[in-house]
Amino acid sequence: MKFLKINRTPVTFITTCLLFVSITVFSQNDSAQKPKTKAELLDLYISVGQSHFPVFSITQKDFKKITPDSKLMSGDLMEVDNNNYHKYPYNDSSSGGNYPSVPAIGMCAQAGITLKLSDQEMKNVDGPWLKLGVNYFSQFYLLNSGVYKTDTRHYDTMYFSGATPVERDSVNSRKLTYKYGCKSINLEATLLYKFNDKGIFSIFGGPGIMLGANYNGTAEITSTQYRSATDYLALSPTQNVFYNGTVIEDSKTEKFKFGPNVSFGVFIVCGIDLRLGNTVAVVKRTHLFVEGKPMFRGNGVKGGGFQQSVLFVADAGLRYELR
Repeated sequence: MKFLKINRTPVTFITTCLLFVSITVFSQNDSAQKPKTKAELLDLYISVGQSHFPVFSITQKDFKKITPDSKLMSGDLMEVDNNNYHKYPYNDSSSGGNYPSVPAIGMCAQAGITLKLSDQEMKNVDGPWLKLGVNYFSQFYLLNSGVYKTDTRHYDTMYFSGATPVERDSVNSRKLTYKYGCKSINLEATLLYKFNDKGIFSIFGGPGIMLGANYNGTAEITSTQYRSATDYLALSPTQNVFYNGTVIEDSKTEKFKFGPNVSFGVFIVCGIDLRLGNTVAVVKRTHLFVEGKPMFRGNGVKGGGFQQSVLFVADAGLRYELR
């Protein structure tokens, strides 16, 4: 008797398909028995605080690109040779340099909602939660700096008071300061994890991003000219006595306005949450929280490219649980 030869390749393929279908069906049945996780609205929040910006200096040459129509920025004031001030004859001198930037402190506010994303539970840790909201930064200065130049002429004028000669020491100086600032509003999203959320005290933290716009951009330039004269009575070749002094100050300011520009940031939130009570439902659902956010920000500046800064935001607020 002859036996019929069977090709094993199709049999193996069919068997594998049957096993795959069986496993898929059973797994679907198992998963169908588990409740699906849905995004759940957990709370509403609002907070206010302060933002601390380590503002950066900018050269006069670069600031001219932001305010090309400025008359006060014209000239070569920034071209002072910091290593060679003595450009005048003996007993005369010229000095100059840059003013350092001044850190800025502004007000910030935020409000939004928190969503529950997963039913997965870890020991004493809830999350991830998605915190969505809008933040606002009051007027803050991204860029500020200044330059100065002083020309001193020693005893360049002499006159007489009665029979006593008077020598005049004259000083002319110019100071130019400039800064660029704006307000900002952004959409914000943070992925939160909370430790001991059911207790009176809890700790929370997580990464976040924001994207929005800077608006109400303003550049301000101030030029101040000082002229002073100090008179000395020349009682002898080695003795001079103060006789009189005068100071004249002349200040001019220019302001320029700019349209909206892009703003974005990445940050990490860490904070402490306090439940205000544990008996009355309304009080039990109300929380006081404080948080800190180290943040890296990028800000578009027309004519000035993209300016980056690192800042710290600290705020306090209330949140109300809805569940």
